Amino acid sequence: MKKTPKYRSAEVVSSHLLTPHLQRVVLTGEDFSDFPENEEGGYVKVILEGTKEEIEASDKRPKMKSYTVAHFDKTKKETHTRFCCQSP
Repeated sequence: MKKTPKYRSAEVVSSHLLTPHLQRVVLTGEDFSDFPENEEGGYVKVILEGTKEEIEASDKRPKMKSYTVAHFDKTKKETHTRFCCQSP
């Protein structure tokens, strides 16, 4: 049986340019209360369109991209995620 993905709503806490092509974005939200610890180097899939409710109600699979988890702070419910920036 295919596992249903868990969608989590998140807000951007901060965003910092690490190098000219690497951005660190810190995300938080109540949905991170059960996020797995010690997953640094793992990844999250980010969906930038629609609300959690709209995505869960839709029959279509949303467009998403994978990003590396650099750090997770369970107390603050924050995940530090690295985004590769493309040159214009």
